[in-house]
Amino acid sequence: MKHKLFNVIIALFVAAVLLPVQSNATSHSTSTNAESPWEFGGYGEMHFNFQDGEGNDAFDFHRLVFFTGYEFASWIRFSSEIEIEHSYVTATDGGELAMEQAYVELLLSKVANVRIGRVLVPVGLTSKLHDP
Repeated sequence: MKHKLFNVIIALFVAAVLLPVQSNATSHSTSTNAESPWEFGGYGEMHFNFQDGEGNDAFDFHRLVFFTGYEFASWIRFSSEIEIEHSYVTATDGGELAMEQAYVELLLSKVANVRIGRVLVPVGLTSKLHDP
C-alpha cells in the first residue's frame, strides 16, 4: 500500500510539473535559450501490472528521467540527467537512482566542441537516440 501511494504521488508530480514544460526539454540541443538560462524536462515509462484473482496489483514507473540544464554563457552549458528506476529506491525493495549524465559543454567553434564530465558515449543507433 505504501508503494502504491508513492507511485500515485510521483504520477501526479509528473503530470503537474513535467508535462507543461515538455516543449522546453531541449537540454541536449545546440540552440540557445534567450528567455531563461535554465532548462528542465523529463520523460518516463510506466507499467500497470494486474494479477488475476487476489494477487498484488502493481503500478510501476519502469523509469523516470529528469533533465536539468543551465547556460552560463552562449558557449558554456551544463546538462544533467537523473534516472529513477522502478519508482522507489530502498535497500529491501530494489529500484535504482542513477546520475546518467552530468557534463559541462564548451562550444568552441562550429567544428570543435568539448564535453567534460559523465557523458553517454554515442556508440550505435540505440545509444545515440536513447531519449524518446
